[in-house]
Amino acid sequence: MIRKILIILFFKVNPFCFSQEYSVEILGISVGEIKQTLKTDSVIYRIKTGGLVDLFYPLENTYYSIFDPKNYGIIEFSKEIDERGLKTKRSAIKDSLNFFKYSSSETVKLNTDTKNIFTLLSMIQNLSYLEVDTRWFDFEHETQAGRARFLWADSSNVWNGIDSIICDHYRLDIEIMESGDQNFKETDVFMKNIIKEEVTREFWVSKEEPKRIIQSVVKNENYPLPLFIKIKSK
Repeated sequence: MIRKILIILFFKVNPFCFSQEYSVEILGISVGEIKQTLKTDSVIYRIKTGGLVDLFYPLENTYYSIFDPKNYGIIEFSKEIDERGLKTKRSAIKDSLNFFKYSSSETVKLNTDTKNIFTLLSMIQNLSYLEVDTRWFDFEHETQAGRARFLWADSSNVWNGIDSIICDHYRLDIEIMESGDQNFKETDVFMKNIIKEEVTREFWVSKEEPKRIIQSVVKNENYPLPLFIKIKSK
C-alpha cells in the first residue's frame, strides 16, 4: 500500500516522467533486466542481459522514440546496440513531408500517426482499452511498413511479487506489408524477432494510474524449440 501511494505521488508531482524496471525470464530463470522511462512525448527502453546468458549472448541495448503525444505517431527514433556480433548506432527522423529518414537512401513514407513498437506500448499505458481495442494502426519498423492492433482479452489480476493488480490483458498483432531496406536484415535480436508472424505478444497493463505494463509474455513456437519469455515488473 505504501509503495502504491509513493508511486501515485511521484506521478502527480512529476507528470511528464515515469520509470519502471522489469525482470526478463526464460523458463523461470532470470536472464536480464529492462528499464522503461516514459515521458509525455518520448520513451526509452534499456535492455541488459545478466547471469549465465552473458556467457553466450551478452547485450546492452538502448531504444529511444520521440512521438506526437496526441496520436503517438513516431517523430524520431534511435537505437544504440551492443550485443554479440553487432555493435551499431542507428537513427531516423521524420521530415515535413512525412518521410522517415534513416539516411539519404533509407527512407519510408509515413502517415502522420504511424507508430512503432515502442510508441504502441506508450499508447496503451495512457489510453483505455475502449480506445484501442481491435483498431488497426499504421506501423513502421526499421523501414518496414505495415499495421498493428491490440486485441483486448479481459481484465484480470496479475501478481507482481508484492500485490495483486487488476490489469487489462492485450494481444498485439503485427502485419508487415512492405519489407523495407536490405541494410536492416542484420539487425539486433529484439528488433529482428519481435515482428515475426510466428511470435505471440501479450501485455498486462494496470488499470490504476499511473498505468504500468505489469507483465508481458512473448512466445515463439517455431524457435527451434518453443521459446517462452516472461517479463515482470519489479
